[in-house]
Amino acid sequence: MATELKTLEEMRSLIPQGLPPPEERRGRKVIGWLCTYVPEEIIYAAGMFPLRVRGGSGEIQEASAYLHANTCSFSRSCLERALDGTYRLLDGVVSTTSCDPKRRLYDYWKRYLPIGYIHLVHLPHAVSAASQEFYRSEIARFQETLEEFGGERIAEEAIREAIRVYNRSRDLLQQLYELRKQEPPALRGSEALEIVTASYALDRRTYNTFLERLLDEARQRSPGDPEEQERPVRLLLAGSILNNSDFLRGIELLGAEVVCEDLCSGSRYFLQRVDELLPPLEGLAQRYLTRPSCARMQRTDHRFEHLLRMVADFHADGVVYESIKFCSSYGQDRALVKKRLAQAGIPLLELEVEYAQGFSGALRTRLEAFLEILKGGRSWRP
Repeated sequence: MATELKTLEEMRSLIPQGLPPPEERRGRKVIGWLCTYVPEEIIYAAGMFPLRVRGGSGEIQEASAYLHANTCSFSRSCLERALDGTYRLLDGVVSTTSCDPKRRLYDYWKRYLPIGYIHLVHLPHAVSAASQEFYRSEIARFQETLEEFGGERIAEEAIREAIRVYNRSRDLLQQLYELRKQEPPALRGSEALEIVTASYALDRRTYNTFLERLLDEARQRSPGDPEEQERPVRLLLAGSILNNSDFLRGIELLGAEVVCEDLCSGSRYFLQRVDELLPPLEGLAQRYLTRPSCARMQRTDHRFEHLLRMVADFHADGVVYESIKFCSSYGQDRALVKKRLAQAGIPLLELEVEYAQGFSGALRTRLEAFLEILKGGRSWRP
């Protein structure tokens, strides 16, 4: 691709540490959230700043004294950054019962890192009318505790407006991801991941303005003549949370393109709008439970059908499935994914990684071998 995205460079300069600049917070309370099943719209409607807690790439030392070494490195990394003061700007933290490490992270944060507000949203495993009603009640309880902390009621219209603002983000991100279906794609995988990650640290209206500009820039890109270059291998990345764009750049340097990510830090974060015609809390409960789900949910067939559909829609030649070491949800799900993809004749590379791991020599060797296999045949593709 001949041109860089100037707007993306501007976004990088605003949040070099992945934390919101003071002018973006505008004096608001900052509430950290640990899982994409936390409805950010409630925080935003309260006039507070929702910030995704996502740890970092530094060495994990002090957190290992609290969380056992067989706890996933994502949770330990988040606690490490809390202990070293990275998240001193937080006024509150909200987590979910999405997995045991996040539950333990909530416990240790509450006990050892006194903070003004801390809350746990209980999350059902199944999707049904009863579970949606339960989750709606959990969102209502979350709203009530946030109102108590903030000292004022969150108006229904404020929640509706927050839903509209977040839906706008989802629409724009969906349009950006559509550009990745092109051959060659008009947006690199590393760029797409950075764009999604930037949403965690920018005011949502500011972020939407950036997305509109990014969409215009990406559409005007001149990727070159596809007839004059070898078609790159197209990969879909799936599995555990991954926020490290250097991992994707490493794949790109090998001559491949990551054309989509089935990750909670990728497409699963923004897919599916909230129905604005429903009562706000009902709409939020429906959207967050019925969107493409993570491996901890009991929606195995739905999840695999979604993955296969993405492989076809984005014309992927193979799937790279990365799971963080000791991630029980995705570690256990890996065998099921392998079986389903094999039935469909879709090549799969399984990688066990540490959270925020760089592109090591061992990963490079395995990916090079996988790409050579894929270059030898793409006969499964429709």
